[in-house]
Amino acid sequence: MAIEDAAVLAQCLSLEAAESTAGITAALKQYGRMREGRVRRVQRTARQQGRIYHLGGPLAIARDLAIRALGTERMLARQDWIYGWQP
Repeated sequence: MAIEDAAVLAQCLSLEAAESTAGITAALKQYGRMREGRVRRVQRTARQQGRIYHLGGPLAIARDLAIRALGTERMLARQDWIYGWQP
C-alpha cells in the first residue's frame, strides 16, 4: 500500500500543487479521496484472510480442502485486484 500511496500522491501533487499552498491542500484532499476506498478494501480483505489462515482444528482442515479444491490459479486470481493495480 505504501508504494501505491506514493505513486498516487506524486500524481496528485504533480498536477497543480507545487505552485501554491491552496493547490497542495487540494491535492492532498484529492489523494485522500482517491485512496480511501481501496485502502479500506485491502484492510478488510487482510483481516478476513488473517481469520481464515489462522484457523485451527477441523476448520483448518476444511479450509485446506477448500483451497486444494479451488486450485492454485483460482486462489491466485482471487487477489488479482490487489496485485494487478495500476495508477
